[in-house]
Amino acid sequence: MKHSFFLLALLATWFAPSALAQTERVGINTRTPVSTLDVHATNSSTPLQYWRDNYSNILVSILSSGNVGIGTSTPTTKLEVQSNTQGAVKIIDGTQGDGKILTSDANGVGTWQAAKTDIILGTLGSGQNIPVARPEWYYTNSYIDLPPGRWIVYVTMVLDCRSVPNRSFDIWLRSTFQDNTFSSTLQAGITHRSSDIKTNAYLICGFIKANSGYGLVTGSVLVDNTSTAIKRYYYVAGYSDRFGDPFTPMDIPYFGGGFAGENIMYATRVN
Repeated sequence: MKHSFFLLALLATWFAPSALAQTERVGINTRTPVSTLDVHATNSSTPLQYWRDNYSNILVSILSSGNVGIGTSTPTTKLEVQSNTQGAVKIIDGTQGDGKILTSDANGVGTWQAAKTDIILGTLGSGQNIPVARPEWYYTNSYIDLPPGRWIVYVTMVLDCRSVPNRSFDIWLRSTFQDNTFSSTLQAGITHRSSDIKTNAYLICGFIKANSGYGLVTGSVLVDNTSTAIKRYYYVAGYSDRFGDPFTPMDIPYFGGGFAGENIMYATRVN
């Protein structure tokens, strides 16, 4: 009888309302919980799991590594969500909206932002007189500055040969981008271009027919700036071919500059 009374007294002390009011904490595998729910996993890699349907469907799992799984018992990242239906993740913070994308800032804080395309305009200079049928590159005094990353650079330039009447030959003009304004030692070789142009399609070309006043150079190249700083790419032209006789030495005047309303140089970022 004394033993029963002592046990009841001990239980009353353990579960006394005053003690619960003071701590309001629940401990699993610990007698000294330090939070509202304190789970101490001793020999388990999955200290907390929530199942349904007789352990056939996992709802939530928290591993001892701190990884949290929703719909999976084996999350491999800090948060892993697995679902057989679309729209498994929903984030409402006041910035959400139709067509927006989740975007991170420099500190990793994500907010919903309107989709946008990075566009950078090139600087069109005075242009350059490009000698026809000369195996050399000539700097057009135009360039584009690109931040680190992959970019598609688009170029459209007018070929204006109105100042050369009675021209009886066609002209094919090539252009590309180089890393500097170069000297004569860098002009040798048609394949000389910026090493950041990663594909074999490194030329932007155009054609003007005999006795025609205008032609057009248009195209694009893929540039990958792998540095950590903004880099300048210089637009050069040359290595032209001519077709037809008789050939009269001539220049294509002011090519690559900003004199024509059609001339433009711009870049868009790609992943």
